[in-house]
Amino acid sequence: KPGQAIEPKWPFPQFVAGQQLDQLVQNGQDSREQLAALITSPHNHRFAQVIVNRLWHRYLGRGLVEPVDDWENSQPSHPELLAWLERELVLHAYDLKHVARQILNSHVYQRQVFLPTADELAQVAWFRGPVRRRLTAEQVVDSLLIASGKAMNVEEINIDVDGGRAASTSINLGYELIILSDRAL
Repeated sequence: KPGQAIEPKWPFPQFVAGQQLDQLVQNGQDSREQLAALITSPHNHRFAQVIVNRLWHRYLGRGLVEPVDDWENSQPSHPELLAWLERELVLHAYDLKHVARQILNSHVYQRQVFLPTADELAQVAWFRGPVRRRLTAEQVVDSLLIASGKAMNVEEINIDVDGGRAASTSINLGYELIILSDRAL
């Protein structure tokens, strides 16, 4: 019913099995703290594995689990590496820079960038090196802005994917503020 409080319940007991929530949180009344404690618990291997898999995918162009969003139907190509990166993340208090440093200093990352064929992409990734990728639209625009040193005339930024919303119900993010060196455009 409207206005009725609903007690939060963790739907994945298998990820934090046999652990008392009271041991993980300081304020037992704060449901956000409870959720954060359950997600980042050292016994919740899935969260740390997903994070390091996404970092690996970001830097090398292909994750240890592909696709990165499908953990139910996919198996890691290198489970020992995934487990090691997961432990590194947890042991260093979820410091993403530490894990990124491990990946960026690896021999795999420092190999020559390659453009895989369709057959190589379909096979299990043996990580010959980082995969060559196209720049995102944001990276292209940012590069053009920095190279030209001039502002682009842009409209207001609205979140309206299909253009079907009325202007009064769109989420307006305002105009883009572009900062070049010490002056704002």
